Amino acid sequence: MIEEYCFILIDDVAMNNLLSRYILRNNFSNSCIIEFTDPKLGLKYIEEKCGEGTSKHYIILLDIYMPVVDGWDFLDSYDQFKDNIKNNCSVYVLSSSINKADSDKANANKNVTGYALKPLTDTLINGIVRDIKKRNRP
Repeated sequence: MIEEYCFILIDDVAMNNLLSRYILRNNFSNSCIIEFTDPKLGLKYIEEKCGEGTSKHYIILLDIYMPVVDGWDFLDSYDQFKDNIKNNCSVYVLSSSINKADSDKANANKNVTGYALKPLTDTLINGIVRDIKKRNRP
């Protein structure tokens, strides 16, 4: 059973993370929020912290277009994680891309729970959390 949420922001633009953090704090003031502008550090954190023995559910808000390691590369690496890690996480692509090919590719990925357009809003994050609660009902 999920006792709390932890939000992981992965976006190379610090200002996007700042805006998302503000929205998250406004709606989920007691939840942890972790930000990464380097997707490699985000992957390392997820692999080390999101496995068995946690009562948290991690909601990953992932940008697609980033230098060096983009969202697609991130998802390829994430796919290699053990199921006990992936079972504690929900990945939502949060992108500024309105390209249908991007949303189709993201939604076709078995590790992606959903695709949404930036910026993060109160309505959007509350919808994401409602969706996760529905999916995780016993």
